[in-house]
Order: sequence, then structure tokens, then C-alpha cells
Amino acid sequence: ILSIIAHLVLYAVLIHFLSLLFLTHAYSIHHTLKYGVSTLLISPFVIYGVVLLIIAKQKPSGKLSPHSIRIKIGSEFKKISFSEVHYFQSESPYIRVQTELKSYLHNATLKEMELQLDPKAFIRIHKSAIINLNYMDSYVSRNNGDYDIKMTNGDVLRLSRNYAADFKQSV
Repeated sequence: ILSIIAHLVLYAVLIHFLSLLFLTHAYSIHHTLKYGVSTLLISPFVIYGVVLLIIAKQKPSGKLSPHSIRIKIGSEFKKISFSEVHYFQSESPYIRVQTELKSYLHNATLKEMELQLDPKAFIRIHKSAIINLNYMDSYVSRNNGDYDIKMTNGDVLRLSRNYAADFKQSV
């Protein structure tokens, strides 16, 4: 609202000074402000409304917290600590959140998850996977630059050669 008021006042002042410079008579600030409020008030509301909507869409939705993730299961929400998660894997348009006993689908991207995770515990191993290093059992070369990572729950994930250098520095 303050932005809209400032916008209208600046508009009235600008019209006043421009009319002083270029016209034979000057429009008064009071009359220009009155005109702006009565006929032009919708423009600032639309402009600032669109800007506020864009900003609101860019903010995190609150689904993620620093230590856990809320996953919707039917009409319920389940809170899962990041320390329980073995890995995240892309399953377009969702990501799979794998724990010891269960797998969940979550409406987020791996990029969004990666920003929320502790880089000391989680590492990206593929464009479609992030693992928790605490649950990694072993890794074996495929002799082509890629590796197979065996998790403690028995799952095997591919480590892409594009992420191998960062992975080796972390383990």
C-alpha cells in the first residue's frame, strides 16, 4: 500500500514539474493526485499485485524444514527426518524418498531437495539421485567411469562419472 501511495504521489509531482517545463500552465499537484486516485488507482494495484504474486511463488512453500520433510500420504502428512532417508531418486514428476523400510513419493525436485540437505551427509551421485553417505555400504567400478553404489538396505544406485570426483572427495 505504501508503494502505491508513493507511486501516486510521484506521479502527481512528475506531472506538475513536466507541465511547468513544457506547458504554458502548470497542473497542480493536488488536482493531479485527485485525478490519479480517481482514475489511475487500478494500475498500481494491478502492477504491484502481479509483482507480489511473482514473489510469493518464488518463496519456499514451507514443505521442507532444515531437518525433516513432510510427505503427503493420501490426506495425511508424515514427517520424515532427513537422517532416516537413505536416498532421493527422481521419478518424474516426483522424487522417491527411500527409507529403511518404505519408499514415498514427494512433490519436489532433486534440485530443491539438494538445497535443503546437509552437504556433509548427502551427495548428488547422478542427475537423478542423491544419497545419504551414512547408509552407503560400498561402491564398485563399472570400468567405464561409472560406479555402482550399494546401500545398506541392499539397493544399488549408479554413480555417474560426472559426479564421481565430488563423490570420491566426500568419502
